[in-house]
Amino acid sequence: MLLGVISAQAGMTLIIYLYMSVLYRKYRPQNFSEVVGQEYIIRALQNSVASGKPAHAYLFTGSRGVGKTSIARIFAKAINCTAPTNGEPCLSCEHCIAAAAGSFLDIIEVDAASHTGVDNVRELMNGIQFGPLQGKYKVYIIDEVHMLKNIKGSEVIDTGDATEGWKWDSHADINCPHCGKQMEKGHD
Repeated sequence: MLLGVISAQAGMTLIIYLYMSVLYRKYRPQNFSEVVGQEYIIRALQNSVASGKPAHAYLFTGSRGVGKTSIARIFAKAINCTAPTNGEPCLSCEHCIAAAAGSFLDIIEVDAASHTGVDNVRELMNGIQFGPLQGKYKVYIIDEVHMLKNIKGSEVIDTGDATEGWKWDSHADINCPHCGKQMEKGHD
């Protein structure tokens, strides 16, 4: 965060930066036991981690500040942890440390509210076709996913598009239960 710029004589400029950690990142829970008020959800996710067979997708909904993104991050860390205990990430293995630092390559967080363009969705889809690089699972955390509801399937995958390996059924529909409506390919 740039605090201010102070000009000095002889054309020199002094820039003062203020390094602050954002409170929600400083106090964000790092494992399931630190999450407050989501006992049933946490138990279900811990069981999924402990079984070693997580579902292919999870949808977290709720009002602002209930912990959707925090729980998603913990879950992503837990399923890629090399030594989880009772469904909890160990927080000490190489994968957990990298995930906490935000440098784990297989946990990709996307803010769909600011990445609503067709090119952003194409980039996301092209990245999905590759397997995990470091961990067992590649996890996409798509925040504000409802913002993608206006993207047409025909815009994302054109016939002239270089998306080899992708099969698109021209009669298929895109089902978006979170958006509350069903969108046909090529229509709103």
